[in-house]
Amino acid sequence: MDVQNEAVVVATYLSVNEAQIFKALLESAGVPARMQNDIAAQIIPAYGDMMQVNLLVSPDDVEKAQEILSAGFDRKQFEAESENPTEDSDL
Repeated sequence: MDVQNEAVVVATYLSVNEAQIFKALLESAGVPARMQNDIAAQIIPAYGDMMQVNLLVSPDDVEKAQEILSAGFDRKQFEAESENPTEDSDL
């Protein structure tokens, strides 16, 4: 994604933290991604969709990114696993 105009918005979030989670998910699958409006969303207090954070990828990665993002994210399972890490965890 060398040229900003070539980036494609694949998702929009109301939280910088949520956008970071999905950005990391894409990158762990080999899809380079970046956020747009993340700094402004952290600095300027806004409510609702006034300060959305966009997740962008290159046009070549749109299909793969959409497939990964559409697989879903089970927030309850994530929170349960975060609260009770397995004994095998290095953390």
